[in-house]
This record gives sequence, C-alpha cells and structure tokens, in this order.
Amino acid sequence: MKAIYYNIFGVGHIRPTLPLVSELCRRGVEIIYHSSPSRQDLIEGTGAKFKNYGRDDYSANDYNPNKNFVLQNLPAARGLLPFLQDEIEKVRPDFLLYDSMAPWGYILGRIYNIPAFCTVTTLAFTPEEIQMAFSQNHIEIDQVNEDAIAFFKSNFQLNISLEHALGAYGDHNIVFTTKSFNTPLNYSGKDFFFTGPQILPQEKLESKYLPAKNQKMIVMSFGTIVLKERPELLHHFIELIKEYKDSTDTKLVLAVGNSQNVELVKDHFPSLSGHIIVEEFIPQQALLKIADIFINHGGMNSINEALYYKVPQIIIPIVNDHFINAAQVEKLSLGVQVLSQRSYSLKTIVESTYVNPIIRKTLLTQGPSLTNGVHKIIQFIENKLYFSNS
Repeated sequence: MKAIYYNIFGVGHIRPTLPLVSELCRRGVEIIYHSSPSRQDLIEGTGAKFKNYGRDDYSANDYNPNKNFVLQNLPAARGLLPFLQDEIEKVRPDFLLYDSMAPWGYILGRIYNIPAFCTVTTLAFTPEEIQMAFSQNHIEIDQVNEDAIAFFKSNFQLNISLEHALGAYGDHNIVFTTKSFNTPLNYSGKDFFFTGPQILPQEKLESKYLPAKNQKMIVMSFGTIVLKERPELLHHFIELIKEYKDSTDTKLVLAVGNSQNVELVKDHFPSLSGHIIVEEFIPQQALLKIADIFINHGGMNSINEALYYKVPQIIIPIVNDHFINAAQVEKLSLGVQVLSQRSYSLKTIVESTYVNPIIRKTLLTQGPSLTNGVHKIIQFIENKLYFSNS
C-alpha cells in the first residue's frame, strides 16, 4: 500500500505522528511525508520518504505575507494544489494522512475521493472554540482567503471555510490526546478516535540535568517556534532566573530556542550557578519524567507530554489555540494558566502550584496514559479502509 502524509513544520505537529508512521512503514506501507527540510532526519528515521512542498524554501507566508498563519493556510492550499495534484496522479496513493492544520490534505481527499485521515496534535476544537480562537487573536477573513474559498467552490464544488485553516477535520480523525481531556464534540458524521499521547522511547539523561537530593526541578520551554517568532517573550525566562538565581534548592532547566537567546541570558547573568541550565534545546520528554513543575506556552505537544508524566503545569498562552489548551488544563485542575499581560511573580505561582493538593490528586487519578497504542490506531485506519473499499 502507498500513502502520502501532509504536515506543517512545527515539531509538536510531527513528533506525535512518528510512532504511527514508523509502524505503518514496518508493516510495508510506502509513505511519502511532506514537511520542512529541517525535519527530514526525524521523518526519515521512521522509514518514510521525506519530501518538501516543491522547494526547500517553501513557506505559507508566501501566499499571504505577514499575516497570522490561520490566514495563510487556505491561500497556501490553493497555491500548492497543482504540485500536489501532479504527485497524487503519479503516485496513486491508497490513502492520505494530513495534519488538521494542513487543509490541502482534506481538499485533496475530497477532490480525488481518496480515504483521508486527519491527525490532530492540538485539541479537537468545537466550532465555538475555533471562533473563540479567532476572536482572541483578532483574526478576520480577508480578500485573499475569500478568493481561495471561492476558487475551491467554483472549481471543485467544495464548501471550504476559514475554520478549515485551524481544524480541517474530515470523516476520520485521529486525536493524540484522551477523550477525557478534550472538550465534548458535536460534529455530525465525523469519527474522532482519541489515542492518548504517543510517546517515543527516551535516551538516558546526561548527569548534568539530574537534580541533587531534595532539589525541586522546574523545566521551562516554549517549544521550537514561539521564541523564534516572538523573541521578546524571553523576558519570562529571565524573570524566572532572577527569582531563583539564589535558590540552590531548586534546579532550573530552560530551553530558549536558539544560540542568540542563550547569549542574551548570559549577558543578563554572566555567572550562573550550577543549579540553572540554559540551552537552545533540551531533552524535554526525558526531563519531564523527573520534573516537579513544567512551565510552557500551551502547545498541545508539551501539554500531552506533561499529562503523560503527570507533571503539574504552569501555562503562559501566547497565540491561537494556546489559550483554549491552557483554559482546559486549568478547568480540569491539571495546572494553572497565567495571562502574560498581567503582572505576576512566577516563583509565587510555582510554589503554590507545587503544593496544590487538588492538582496533585487530579494528575494521579485522571492523568491520561497510553490507552490506545499505535496498533489500535492502525486497526482504526484498516477498518475505515476496509469499509471504504467494500
């Protein structure tokens, strides 16, 4: 069998899919996986064939410059269509896989009547949550998107809306969290299969990361993209270091995204003591196995990893779905959210979260686990393929 996978570029959208892709390849499925060249090694490690989107420097920004990515996705789908149609007609895949924020996968499945499976690495949003995200991020449809929507309608009789840019859910959807964490859904005629977090085996931690006896450990990361696009957010990390620089009973491990940010931190603190580690990237999953608190931006990959390892979270939501994710974590007593425009002491929030008995109890009794492993996901796919071909 042959399949094509369409993903976007964020590691948080790619990493949860790797166990599934690896197992499909092991079973003999030939997979072409589209993403960024910077993710090629990750993807090829599964056995899939990496492919870019026509050129290595492709960016959705080319199709609606300097706008929120939500306003770039449908114009990008229109621009990518000739290249992707040519590939489908040559490869003739048996099924498609696509990220819920890669609407071209949904569109191609409809055009060619190919079974298509939407993988959801965020929450699966209700229509009301999508509208809330648009409102919170001041997203309104523009002429470029209206033109793209009209193009799909006139050429392919497809009823596409701006909501597809944030949640291009199809008939069959694979959601990489648990049903209990997701808000209830009310979509008619759509299957949502909740897998729980999909976690890859982790290498042993280097000794430098290990806390001393009786040291608390705080891990802080805003993912792979946020600090690159919003470097001013580094101040959250600098404030945390200020508050803990003399607290040797607490180990801080901070991921600041790039070497420039590492140097900026060093400019602020020329001589950090050994209980504070600041690096471009950190072995996040392995650290969460032993962490006491995880401060993050509300990306679903980070949230799922924290839930899997039952770590209390402090979430500082930045853009788009981060606010929905953070609100859900707080609503379910799995952590707290901090709105970044308000003044606060991170140390005070850390200390109160660390001793919060409700959060601790909820994590122990309700934290998600790997309830549906990769074999059950493949069974879900196989069942849908069987019925679509019968």
